[in-house]
Amino acid sequence: MQLYIFLEKFLNQYGISLEGSSYISDKLKNKNIQLELIDDDISIFSKILTDTYNLNAKDVKIISGSLNKKGIILGRIEKQILKKYLDYNNNEDLIRLSQIVNIDSQVLNDIININCNDHSKEAIECFITAWNEAKKKNDIVKQQDYILSLFTRLNNQFAVNVSSLAELYEYNRPFFNGSLSNTSLKKLSDFCNNTKYPINEVRRKFNDFYLMLLKEDLNSMSAKNLLEDVMNIHQNDFFSLYKTEDYGFVYININQKWFDKFSSVDKFMDSVLYVIKSMY
Repeated sequence: MQLYIFLEKFLNQYGISLEGSSYISDKLKNKNIQLELIDDDISIFSKILTDTYNLNAKDVKIISGSLNKKGIILGRIEKQILKKYLDYNNNEDLIRLSQIVNIDSQVLNDIININCNDHSKEAIECFITAWNEAKKKNDIVKQQDYILSLFTRLNNQFAVNVSSLAELYEYNRPFFNGSLSNTSLKKLSDFCNNTKYPINEVRRKFNDFYLMLLKEDLNSMSAKNLLEDVMNIHQNDFFSLYKTEDYGFVYININQKWFDKFSSVDKFMDSVLYVIKSMY
């Protein structure tokens, strides 16, 4: 099924029309991007939106804790695979995770099913609420972002005939819309045009590299106090970016300088425990 028609079918169900709108350019509307779907079941959008709004995050934490009790520790990468499986229910992700943590896939699936929830309805409600809020404020930019986000995720996850990173980069170029710095865009372009992967790994490699660049840009902007205050790094704070986060754990430096900021041991310990709880 053509991507644009499939997207339009979903939006029409909730009273959102693309007819005559500028949410997607005519160039993209006319681009014959075909989707690799068994049928035209629009429930796939609830999976995409569950991913978008990170609704399975709590389930990942609960399942990770359940596995931890069995002596199986999930790091950052394993949690990402678990989240992807919860989001899209792709059996390949379940098998991949079971092989990494060395547990029978059926046993793993049973543990997951006991501890996970269906967020389909909540995902749709989040999207419709956000859309109606943007519509009420006549915020065309946000409305366009919401539509393009769906378009991009459909394209990345299910578009057929994507045989290379270079082709996937060309598909996505209209959607970047300032999300990456010029330096990062150059890195992404070079990566896509000079790196080869098997066809079945292309989308995952593209997404992983794109998210890495996005994180680098946000970290750089945060260090320069260019984001919202709560997202900026304040040099005297105890929270800072550590390379260890990329390996699935966080390093907290509990030292004399931290202790000296408090008038009592109890207040100091309250601060330490608060930080540990926040990190978890």
